[in-house]
Amino acid sequence: MKSGAPRVVGGSYAVRDSFAARSSFAARSSFAALLSVLVLLMSPIVARAQVDPRGSLRTITTPHFRVHFRAADSTLARRAGSLAEQAYTNLSRELVTPKGRIDLALADNTDASNGFAQVFPNNRVVVYAVPPIAIQELRFQSDWLELVITHELAHIFHIDRARGLWGVGRSVFGRNPLFFPNQLLPSWIKEGLAVYYESKFTGSGRNVSTEAPLVLRAASLDGALIPISRWSTATTRFPLGQTAYAYGAQLMLRAADAANSSDTNVRYGMRRFVERTATYPIPFLLNARSKEGFGTSFTTLFDRLRDSLSAASATLDRNGDRAWTTISSDGWYADAPRWRGADTLLWTARNGREPPGLYEAIVGDADQNTGTHRVARRNTIDVNVPIGGDSVLFAQVDYTDPYTIRSDLYTGHGSGEKRLTFGDRLTQPDVRADGEIVAVQLGAASARLVRASRSSAKVTITPITSVNLWAEPTWSPDGRFIAASELLPGGDQRITVVDTLGRVASVVAGGRAVFASPSFTPDGKRLVWTSDRSGRTQLETAPIDLATLSSSAPDTLDWRTERAEVRVASNVTTGVFQPRVSPDGKRIAALLYRADGFHVAVAALDTSGPVARGSWYSGERAGNDSTPKAITAPVKGYSLAVQLLPRYWLPSIGTGRDGSSTYGFSSSASDIMERHNWFATALVNPRSNEVDAGASYRYRGFGIPVLDLSARQEWDATFRATDTSNTTLGFIARRRRFATVATKFARPRVRLSMNGTLGAQYDWR
Repeated sequence: MKSGAPRVVGGSYAVRDSFAARSSFAARSSFAALLSVLVLLMSPIVARAQVDPRGSLRTITTPHFRVHFRAADSTLARRAGSLAEQAYTNLSRELVTPKGRIDLALADNTDASNGFAQVFPNNRVVVYAVPPIAIQELRFQSDWLELVITHELAHIFHIDRARGLWGVGRSVFGRNPLFFPNQLLPSWIKEGLAVYYESKFTGSGRNVSTEAPLVLRAASLDGALIPISRWSTATTRFPLGQTAYAYGAQLMLRAADAANSSDTNVRYGMRRFVERTATYPIPFLLNARSKEGFGTSFTTLFDRLRDSLSAASATLDRNGDRAWTTISSDGWYADAPRWRGADTLLWTARNGREPPGLYEAIVGDADQNTGTHRVARRNTIDVNVPIGGDSVLFAQVDYTDPYTIRSDLYTGHGSGEKRLTFGDRLTQPDVRADGEIVAVQLGAASARLVRASRSSAKVTITPITSVNLWAEPTWSPDGRFIAASELLPGGDQRITVVDTLGRVASVVAGGRAVFASPSFTPDGKRLVWTSDRSGRTQLETAPIDLATLSSSAPDTLDWRTERAEVRVASNVTTGVFQPRVSPDGKRIAALLYRADGFHVAVAALDTSGPVARGSWYSGERAGNDSTPKAITAPVKGYSLAVQLLPRYWLPSIGTGRDGSSTYGFSSSASDIMERHNWFATALVNPRSNEVDAGASYRYRGFGIPVLDLSARQEWDATFRATDTSNTTLGFIARRRRFATVATKFARPRVRLSMNGTLGAQYDWR
């Protein structure tokens, strides 16, 4: 994964704790403490602004979902509900359906494309409404909203399932997080299964795209294939959380294929596996469960995968790799190399040892690396465009309030920086010679091109739309045109040239593949971009005559008769990304993918390669028998009460004031927007009939401050009463009652955050 946007592990699912589950009273019992630990372990690593609890919300109820949204997103919510019902129908043919309605919320408070699923306290899915234009592995999709909903809903179908002793526990204790056996499986199985279904039911996604094969092919070529024991979303080794997705998706696909080859009903392999892992008391015997579900073990499947990768790697021609000279040595994540003069390269990177930053290197005549050095810190990796001298214009994200993360434009000089926009959601900028800026403006289900002056006044180029999405704009040398990547409905992508008003002047290349990162040669006579139409992301190039371009050009392109002058300009064994031609037009800088990450590299620009033709993709949408049905349900107020019902209870054992055991229970709930959280617990001492109890409530609807209320009673001490001669008269038990009110304040920023708590407590003894 490489992106200038802040990332959360793509498609993650989680069971998250509420404020109440962390209350001090809960920790007094061993079972409650165990619950707190489990809930924390099942929490995702997420941005602090994960959901915004403020403002007015609406709900649409469908047969299987409650869709929650803000009024401005009504149209998007209806489409989400329709796609969710279709995904539910498809998954129900494969896996056992979960009970009850599923809560589905649309969030647009962070400029990142992602989603997550929860099974505790009830089944719920949150989808961020930003399209994944900056995430390479998610660029190949027919409908980004359908893709993320299908992926997250597959998690719900999978993780919710419990049978046998687990099912008995669920029937007794409710949706207690202790009784979700499939949650205990490794992350690569959970993510691999979700990716399997995202691709099966959409005809796109990560099991169909070139990204996962790229990750494994690069590892095989460098002798760095990762063993199954390290396929975790929490690993600190590249490719970090993507390890579970790429490796897990490929292995689960092979597992399903192995079952399908010997089963007349192709759905039963995955279903058998899910049912077995949801039944057995010990969920960690994966090879045994794999044999029962798929007919072969995961170990055997991985051995076959490793052998096939080795055999394929041995046949690859590496001469194309030798044409490139590596400039950077860190690996990990890099983004957007740009030339600052004839022999200096700039790029942003995150190397795992320090925060993201801007890096620079001098490239000599022989393309020898003279060493890289860090120029400045960045919040995230995105485009940094030289604008004269040592100055750059760039985009990065930061908090605009405690619940909102936005991408904005800045200028920088050395380590100093100045913010140009605030909350305007601008990313991937490019600058014209006169200082005029073109960038992508993100929005709910949209990514449009905009122009911006240095005073941040914007002129729209493409209209706001949830249909065509735009990415990676770049100016022509004469400043009259803009080349950009365009993502069309249905999955086609193309390299498009528009004029300064957004009118199509030329459609240069396209097809059912990822077409990305177009840029002009300095003389304006040629375009260079990347495409994975061959199965590997390579450079492509075509001549272009700016003098003859017209804004009345047809807005169509027949992929079968694409112009013969489109030629392949690289032949690397892994993949090459984000090219940029040098000022003299002779060299090209780009990112090369290796097992340890992305490396900035330079090669001579070769325009004499073979003609680019056809596409590796020949698949069809599988499993979808009908188009999504329109959702006509009425819009109502935010459906809250049903979300706050107690869904589970947890037996608790503690120690009373006299040393005897106490017995009781606890429960909690929260709504999907985390506006309301409550927790309650009670413990009874059978010997004395004394009750220790507590309840807490958190309200986040104000945003900041957060309001916390709690009350509790505890019997905590025994005192001996005596007379003047120290004769024992009896014993007195102390009962304490507490009422607490507190407000929490926070001012989070990427680099510096402040928070505090102000409260009062009253104690009755």
